[in-house]
Amino acid sequence: MISLISSPDLALLAALALGLFALSARPGSRDSTAHLGQPIETAIPMRDGKMLAADLYIPKRPGTYPTILIQTPYNRKQVGAALPNAGKAGPLVDPEEYALVVVDWRGFHGSKSAGEGARFHPRGQDGYDTVEWIARQPWSNGKVGTWGPSALGRIQFLTAKEQPPHLVCCVPVVASPGVTYADYYDNGVFREAHVKLLDRLGFGVLRMAYQAPSSAAPLYRVAAKALQPERINVPMLLISGWYDPGVASHLRAFEMLRAQAGETTRQHTKMLVGPWHHTAIGQVRQGALEFPGATGESERAARLFLDYWLRGERQNGWDELAAFRWWQMGEEGWHEATAPGALATTDWVLTLHADGRLDERPAGAAEPSRAYIADPANPVPTRGGANVGYGTAGGMGIGPLDQSALESRPDVLVYTTPPMEKPRRLFGSAVLQFSFTIDRPDATFAVRLCNVHPDGRSLLICDGATRARYRDGSGRPLQVVPGEVYTAVLTLPPTAITLPPGHRLRISIAGSNHPRFELNPHTGADHFDWATAVSARCTLFHDAARPATIRVPLLP
Repeated sequence: MISLISSPDLALLAALALGLFALSARPGSRDSTAHLGQPIETAIPMRDGKMLAADLYIPKRPGTYPTILIQTPYNRKQVGAALPNAGKAGPLVDPEEYALVVVDWRGFHGSKSAGEGARFHPRGQDGYDTVEWIARQPWSNGKVGTWGPSALGRIQFLTAKEQPPHLVCCVPVVASPGVTYADYYDNGVFREAHVKLLDRLGFGVLRMAYQAPSSAAPLYRVAAKALQPERINVPMLLISGWYDPGVASHLRAFEMLRAQAGETTRQHTKMLVGPWHHTAIGQVRQGALEFPGATGESERAARLFLDYWLRGERQNGWDELAAFRWWQMGEEGWHEATAPGALATTDWVLTLHADGRLDERPAGAAEPSRAYIADPANPVPTRGGANVGYGTAGGMGIGPLDQSALESRPDVLVYTTPPMEKPRRLFGSAVLQFSFTIDRPDATFAVRLCNVHPDGRSLLICDGATRARYRDGSGRPLQVVPGEVYTAVLTLPPTAITLPPGHRLRISIAGSNHPRFELNPHTGADHFDWATAVSARCTLFHDAARPATIRVPLLP
């Protein structure tokens, strides 16, 4: 059985952690639930006779209305309390023009009694049955759209794949269509904090993920076959953020839908990527930075999209927006293209030098190596980045935070460019390649890419990790002989940031980034065990025969 969240406080934490507070009441605005009116509680029948608990918010004015469906594992009562305000104060939808239906997933909260076998139940079928039930109601005009972040977004793909006749459009926010290796691992490095959060939220995936450290595991082959993008055939608006842990998967999902889905999806799917992290989509504050120009754009875009497809507002400007829009951090503005892959970039190749320089000069013939000791008892802690919210009270943080304190540690290797003489417009994934030796059967290399401001702050752009056993980036283990020289290739998550004159680019390499990533026991075991864990000496080379380089994609 799936462990369920029973505490109201934890249920609210769950809703907030998955992005809903980005749409909650703002200071000075009216209370959303009060304005929407008290919900009508009902039970929606499924094809197998089970019932799902639902709350209905119906406009007071008699008539028929399009409906927005939200399917949640995080307690529909808490989700309802976080719904956007109405009218001018409400950026998503006007509840005088829409019906809203919020449903508890099978096996969760109000639908707990329908939960026998819920973990393996095809949730898309429940979505189909819910959409068609809505279309039969006297207050429905037969048009249903879906909206929601993270888990509330993923179920939209599952619902669309079942092709309910009355489903018109979907807005998955910070969500991708299916399970991927990157949901649980970065090149063999277990995403500890993230997966433990999923278990706290009731998904029960820890044991399954723990047993699948290789991308060749059957779990990921089965998940890939289950995607079936050709079965999705409704317009979609995908929304993500550059500091979201799934942004790479979201970008791939957009490209996949535009290439492989049904004709309607291929022609009418768009994507918006802002300077946001997972729990602050559309908000001004992101870690140590603020992006006032991007504030609320996710909600504005969603409203245009929903009004266009559900209310027939064909002149509202939605059709004129580009298929792919993104916020270029550092320029503080929106840019547009037909797709991320349509943007032409050139590689800016930088060399990591033994003295800590990062520049375009090639490695010297006799540049010395650098070494550090990776000690599990004294790990380099997580400080910001693409986290989801778990552990933030303990200092882990989210988004672009200052890494200066970490970079002064003796077990962190730091490489920094001179100040920029002209703007450098990064777009896409930087690729690091380096040669190394270790004195143990395995070790982790945790990498951070940072923007060093003139005031000395080293603000995180993105981070990633790999293990010596997974050094080729394939997600499959390779043999490691202590003392032998190997080459590692690490592709960092995609980003979009412009470094203005006076700023510097910095990369750091360490043996840990914990608890974001699981500690390495340095024994060759798949997972950490205090009983057997030992320290490891890691050596990186910088000479001409074994140069360390990073390829950074640049826009013109």
